[in-house]
Amino acid sequence: MNGRIKSGFVAAVVSASLMTAGVPGVAFAAKSNSLQSSIADARATYEELAMASAEVGEALNDTYYALDQTRSSIKNVTGEIDAKKVELEAAKKVLSDRIAASYRAGNRSVLDMMMGSSTVEDLVGAIYYADKAVEGDTAAIDAVKTTKAELETKKAELTKLEKEQTELATQQEAQAAALKEAQAEVSEYIDGLEPQVYKQIEDDRAAEIAAQKSAAAKAITVSEDAKPQVEAPLKWEEEKAEQKSEATEAAKPATSEATPTEATPATPEATPAEAAPAEETPAQTTPAETAPAENAAENTNENGASESAPAETAPAEHTPAETAPAEHTPANTEEAPAPAKEEAIADEVANTVQEIANSTDQEVTPELVEQITEQVVSETSDSEATSSDTDSVRSAILAAAYSQLGVPYVYGAESPGEALDCSGFTQYCYSQAGIDIPHSSVGQAGMADKTSIDELQAGDLVFWEGTASGSASGSHVAIYLGDGQIIHANGTEVAIGTLSDSYTSCGSIS
Repeated sequence: MNGRIKSGFVAAVVSASLMTAGVPGVAFAAKSNSLQSSIADARATYEELAMASAEVGEALNDTYYALDQTRSSIKNVTGEIDAKKVELEAAKKVLSDRIAASYRAGNRSVLDMMMGSSTVEDLVGAIYYADKAVEGDTAAIDAVKTTKAELETKKAELTKLEKEQTELATQQEAQAAALKEAQAEVSEYIDGLEPQVYKQIEDDRAAEIAAQKSAAAKAITVSEDAKPQVEAPLKWEEEKAEQKSEATEAAKPATSEATPTEATPATPEATPAEAAPAEETPAQTTPAETAPAENAAENTNENGASESAPAETAPAEHTPAETAPAEHTPANTEEAPAPAKEEAIADEVANTVQEIANSTDQEVTPELVEQITEQVVSETSDSEATSSDTDSVRSAILAAAYSQLGVPYVYGAESPGEALDCSGFTQYCYSQAGIDIPHSSVGQAGMADKTSIDELQAGDLVFWEGTASGSASGSHVAIYLGDGQIIHANGTEVAIGTLSDSYTSCGSIS
């Protein structure tokens, strides 16, 4: 079913659904279900068409990248050919000079050398230099032959590259036309939708992006060295459900005036009792944490609120204070493993010493044990530093990715915060971690250290090459978040999605 047929079909179904608005009871429920089903179908078709268009666009990106690489290779090979030509001319001159010198000296036979030598030593020297002259002539001839062969090889390589360039240029034109057609199909489909259906689709997408942004904000913290620490994957579905629940509660009309009145006094009575220990705990941990409570009391007095109001406000202000000790917990946790770390080092040293004692005749001395200990400690520190650096890089990539949630997809775009396409998005995210990658999914795939999906970590890349999401002529790239989640510029905007089984490869770039 092509885009036009799908558009007409969904529009007809939606129109029929909307026309039944006056039917009460069961008819209304049927209409509502039919409308929601039609909206879901319309959204799925729209996103499928948008993704297909994005894949064609990324294939065009890949062709541009291949063209750039080919042109660069042509430039390099042309330079090498010019250098070989100069080298060949120099080799020819050397050979020419040797031939001329040999001609001027005349061809001396062994008999001539014997007749011209007064001693055996003179004869040996004459023969030696004659042989050297022949070797020099042979080397000059070989240099000319080798250089000519290398020149011909480079010329053949240039011819091949120029042919490849022509083919890529033709492919580029075809892909540009295909992209224009795919983009037109998306626009035509959108134009064929009922306005309220399209509005509902956009509202649903906006709600999902809002939930993803909210989850991202909660997942990103900043360490003391100002580097982002990112939790991945995001539990944005839970965030969306929570937001929906809050919206539903907010939309409910009050059942009666008695309900809030009864609930209001109940809260202050229970809250102070529960809050009292909480006020004492932060006071013992961090004196500064009591400041918000004092400020809250001062604000309450200035506003002239009743005594029960501060009781409600104080726990609210102290809620973060309760989490403050949790912030200190990681610091204590980092120090806690020290004995375990020392024990692991001791075990490693003991194992190494035992291995030496069992397999060699080397005497185990205190100096040897000390040397092994220093080596193990050094290797452990290097490993920890590498792990820390890797974690820092991954956090930077994820923080950059989350910062672009909701940014519109535009083919060829690489403007963070404004518009991005799939490889432009990953290029930006990796640049924020200090890693330079091309604006091409195929180019990025060529740089990646390939791994299996089971070994994939948050921040790694997932590729669809040539068969993106079922397309036979497209490609795509996304950033892996873990738990089967990805974040990518999906043809409509940057959003979190589910990793499909159609990916072709995955890996990391460092």
